Amino acid sequence: MLDLTKLLNQTIDVLEVDEKFEYSKEDIKNTNLIALKNVHFKGTIEKDTQDSLVVHGTVSGVMILEDDLTLEECEYPFTSEISENLQEFQQNVENILDFKEFLWENIVLEIPLKFTKVEDLSRFQGDGWKVISEEENRVSSNPFSELLKEKFKE
Repeated sequence: MLDLTKLLNQTIDVLEVDEKFEYSKEDIKNTNLIALKNVHFKGTIEKDTQDSLVVHGTVSGVMILEDDLTLEECEYPFTSEISENLQEFQQNVENILDFKEFLWENIVLEIPLKFTKVEDLSRFQGDGWKVISEEENRVSSNPFSELLKEKFKE
């Protein structure tokens, strides 16, 4: 929780924030995350021309995710620039801000839908099947591509 009293009373113009945050297993439930480590925010909070609080800064950390191919735990470092209005997070009665919750909403946007650290896909194959990269998928020939090209020319 950040105390915004000095900023709201205009004792200061800018509130500097340089803090680390921890997220528990309970915080990350219902996500693809196994863990979230070393979350750090560095930036500022200030009032804009309409007296709304605005945050500018960078959040970074390490997500622990399950590799979609090997099912092993992998580290996924992330960094995200934030520039947002804090209106909905500010609790006016107490002049405090639940900054951890604010950061969480921005971190969730950084979680990849699919993730793998595997670079050599050749070991993932079997009798009549193999895993291919996105590039191989685009390059592979579609037996109907010529027919489609002719159809669209008509």
